[in-house]
Amino acid sequence: MRSKRGDSVMTEVQDRNGVPTRRERMREREGKENGSFPENSRKRLKTARGCAGATSSGTSEPSRWRGGFIRSVHLENFMSHKNFTVEFGPSVTFLSGHNGSGKSATLQALQSCLGVKARQTGRGTSLANFVRRGCPSARVVVTLANEGEDAYKPEVYGSSISVEKRINKDGAGAFVLKNEAGKKVGQSKQELSRILDHLNLMVSNPCVVMTQDVSRTFLSDVDDQKRYKLFMAATMLDTVKQNLSGTSVTVNKMKDLLDAKEKEVNTTMHRLK
Repeated sequence: MRSKRGDSVMTEVQDRNGVPTRRERMREREGKENGSFPENSRKRLKTARGCAGATSSGTSEPSRWRGGFIRSVHLENFMSHKNFTVEFGPSVTFLSGHNGSGKSATLQALQSCLGVKARQTGRGTSLANFVRRGCPSARVVVTLANEGEDAYKPEVYGSSISVEKRINKDGAGAFVLKNEAGKKVGQSKQELSRILDHLNLMVSNPCVVMTQDVSRTFLSDVDDQKRYKLFMAATMLDTVKQNLSGTSVTVNKMKDLLDAKEKEVNTTMHRLK
């Protein structure tokens, strides 16, 4: 039978997410000295474990998922996989298996679903090469965590974003973006690019996703030109260089347009005089 005093202690313990109060610690010490363990202390320990696993109360532990973490990859009729799903943890996940079991295929599915061209994956020159033989199409779904300060439009997508890509046997593909509830939100590649840019996911960067071919180039190739090209891509200096070149071209066009307009104004002013 619990006393009112015990009830108040239990309530206080639950409010503190399982952290014992000063009075509770004193009673535990007294119990240890007397060779006993207070009843409400046993209950408090059970309550603390329950709070640690809670997800809906205000006393739950903070989520280890952050915006941009990959939660899962689902494959249907993709290369050697007929129907396969791999779920990732919030820390490090290892994929192991025999040669030809489809480890690299999972990586290629992740890349292709997030917008990487087939040629950049190191497996063929067309998306059609990813469709399982004898099947009309392939389907890949990548679920991204969308929590924390880096979340992208959480009021629209919720705590996760699902990117679904269907690939036809002729190589044509289409994106579908879904929110946490599985409701379609968008289907444009521009929106996908905005999501990846916001979450800082660079799946085309060789240092983020290093394929077997890139690994061989990086470790064994003696061609300095190829290593320099890999360095430029990994550090994104090639992108910066392209942006600078594009900006320079735009500035020159604007200068030419400004000069032409100035000539028109001068000619008009001369006529008015």
